Amino acid sequence: MGEKGSVMKTSVILVIFLVLEMNASIGVGGELGKKDIGIEKRVRMLNKPYVTSFKTEGRGLFDCVEIRKQPAFDHPLLKHHIFQLIPSLALKESWNISETPEVKSLKGCPEGTVPIMRTSKEDLLRARNIAPVYMTKSTAPYDGNLYSMALIHEKNQRYYGAEALMDVYNISDIKDDQISSAEIILTKGDGGPRNYLNTIQFGWEVNYDLYGDYNTRLFVFWTSDGYQKGCSNTLCPGWVQTSKRFSPGMILPTGKSIVKLSLRRDPARLDWWIAISMNGFNDELMGYFPHEIFNNLADSDKIEVGGIVYSPSNEKIAPPMGSGVRPNTFGGACEFKQVAYMSGNGIFHPPADSSVETFNSNPNLYGIQPGNQGGNNGYVFSFGGPGGFNG
Repeated sequence: MGEKGSVMKTSVILVIFLVLEMNASIGVGGELGKKDIGIEKRVRMLNKPYVTSFKTEGRGLFDCVEIRKQPAFDHPLLKHHIFQLIPSLALKESWNISETPEVKSLKGCPEGTVPIMRTSKEDLLRARNIAPVYMTKSTAPYDGNLYSMALIHEKNQRYYGAEALMDVYNISDIKDDQISSAEIILTKGDGGPRNYLNTIQFGWEVNYDLYGDYNTRLFVFWTSDGYQKGCSNTLCPGWVQTSKRFSPGMILPTGKSIVKLSLRRDPARLDWWIAISMNGFNDELMGYFPHEIFNNLADSDKIEVGGIVYSPSNEKIAPPMGSGVRPNTFGGACEFKQVAYMSGNGIFHPPADSSVETFNSNPNLYGIQPGNQGGNNGYVFSFGGPGGFNG
């Protein structure tokens, strides 16, 4: 009996150790964000065996991994997750889905495989403290972040998706340790315990720390514990990739109204799907965030749209945001057109003026201008500016 009890005790300790070890590896900015312990092991975990690979501009190297063997499924909360190649019929019918023409910056993978950006030890070391710089103004502003954003929030309103037609720019005059992004954010849990603050963030960014170059790249980010840990793209398990061509980390073409991104919750399975459209072509599903990785995101109570830039607190020159031009009557500023939220009935609506609140960290450097223009433009947010001295 004593020997059996000893074996059981040892087994329990071993199981607890394994769970703690796995949890420490989930999320950039967590345990591995503070120490280099386990970095090599994590690199091996993220870089799965691949069928083929291809290189894009800059430092982008993508591996074509078998779709059911991608890193997402190493997340301990996805042990019993049932992989979804497409959303439920109810959600699929709300999208005009088809394959878009090939994008020059991302060649694509063979059938049955998906592109996963290859991760190096240097990538993880550069990104180890990345989670806090995604903090939003309304939930948990971070020292060093500057914001020019619009908050969509209405009492007792719940949001089940958000989308916008985005201008995309390549930002110049940005340093290695600075970030400039344009994004959409869905949030739940603001004002409650930090461990239940959940967000999904997606859009484009110039982020040398994350990618090792100055290209404008598509990104996705999530946190389920108020940014104590968080995950960009596929730097840790969570995001499930389904498209064989469009992937987080890909370089985006630049231009006016060139990329439309849409996030929608599947009403049947509660997973959060993202679709992408370029140059007016139909949406193509890119992938999804499984509902299991969140603890408080069956719906959202807040949407934020606009720009976030980051500089270290000792850097007095803030980077450009958007196009580098402030909103004005002559145009030229970065715009999000057709901004809309999805209600519980699966229909998208432009926000009411009464539900929109704007905030701007430094009006001397950046600006924001919301308004419903009607017609094809719908609800529009213009934002950004040249940056400059932020003493």
